[in-house]
Amino acid sequence: LRFRLLRQQGYRVPCDVFRKFTDGEGNFATALTNDVEGLLELYEASHLATRGEEILDRAMEFSSSHLQAFLNQQLVGSVSLSKRVDEALTMPIHKTLTRLGARKFISLYQEDESRNEILLNFAKLDFKMVQKMHQRELSDATRWWKKLEVANRMPYARDRIVELFFWMVGVYFEPCYATARRILIKAISMASIIDDTYEYATLDEL
Repeated sequence: LRFRLLRQQGYRVPCDVFRKFTDGEGNFATALTNDVEGLLELYEASHLATRGEEILDRAMEFSSSHLQAFLNQQLVGSVSLSKRVDEALTMPIHKTLTRLGARKFISLYQEDESRNEILLNFAKLDFKMVQKMHQRELSDATRWWKKLEVANRMPYARDRIVELFFWMVGVYFEPCYATARRILIKAISMASIIDDTYEYATLDEL
């Protein structure tokens, strides 16, 4: 877990820490399969591998094959953990949009009997606050688009303001980047209009 969190933040921590889980031939110890949560963390960490880190490649192969086998045989244990394993095998954390992944994890975590209620409530509060902020941003962007009267002046141009907004939210998901989202949604909307002008406008409209 510490390895994955540090690498996600850009720290180049060495992957040698995983050697203690291997035998003399470099294979991962079968004893690791007794801890499904630990195996799941090993699987998630393996997705932070870079070129040449063979031990992480082996970690992914080892953990994914055993986790899939546990799912198929219904040997994971709790329903909550089973859902987490299934979700991870489908879409690991490293390949998930951060906010979308957080929303999914909240649903999974609240089913966990060992959950921390305070942490869960903070996660829900944070999600709702950010959601409210994005709703205001989308409302402002839509209002700006309507003031341009694009539908009347350039009927060939597609109304993509909502689509482009969600695109920006995916790129700049941190709440502190509200200004960047606001600027880029306008810039990309203008680029979209130019693109539509050359693709869909008539010669007279050009």
